[in-house]
Amino acid sequence: MTAFFTPREWKQAVVARGLGDSAKAKADFQAARERASAAVRERPEDAKALIALGQLDAELGRKEEAIREGKRQLSFSRRQRMF
Repeated sequence: MTAFFTPREWKQAVVARGLGDSAKAKADFQAARERASAAVRERPEDAKALIALGQLDAELGRKEEAIREGKRQLSFSRRQRMF
């Protein structure tokens, strides 16, 4: 089992947002999204990477993508419990 996938840029974005630097926060969230997306491309059935990608898409206002990734993650989780 792998640890939860959290891109470094995600943490930096949260700090920047907390400090009131919305431009840096948005750029860091986007960079984190790109890393999460790359992880999902490398490991398409990695539910943890999909969770991260969905959360980052939600953070960036990409509602439809976030919902789609959440549903995809749930389908993997259900299949894994069946076996």
